[in-house]
Amino acid sequence: MKQRMFIIGWSVIGILITGLCVIVITSLIPYYNIVGKMALVVVAMALLCLIVLMFSFTKSRVSIWHNRERLIIAGDVVAYINQAGLIENLTAQNYAAQIAPNVTVRQIAPPAQQVEQDTSSDEDTVRDLIVRGTALKSIAESTGWTYYRVQKLYAQMKESNEI
Repeated sequence: MKQRMFIIGWSVIGILITGLCVIVITSLIPYYNIVGKMALVVVAMALLCLIVLMFSFTKSRVSIWHNRERLIIAGDVVAYINQAGLIENLTAQNYAAQIAPNVTVRQIAPPAQQVEQDTSSDEDTVRDLIVRGTALKSIAESTGWTYYRVQKLYAQMKESNEI
């Protein structure tokens, strides 16, 4: 049953596609002249591209053959006869390109020792900032105190009703 429905389905699709093609082809009859010219242009462009491709391929092959006839290969050593007739050792040039040049690297002097200053503020400054309503974390960052120490002072001030 499944196979029969499959065949019937494809038959319907085939009939519909055939009918659509017939309608399209018959509707294009008045435009055959234009369609023919467009097809001619497409074929001409394709041939032009093919001619350019053939020419560039041939030119590249000839230049490769020309360069290879100037190569001298003896084992692992490859040399090239340049336009002036001089022989250039390509293997030596390749080997020289792999060697890093001698570069002198100077050592940078270490930074001078900085004397650490006591950036910690006194308790009166911290009390003043707490009274102004500055955030405890900001007070700790700006005064150099630890957050715990600022919290502890804040708790003491709150107990003694200073804020």
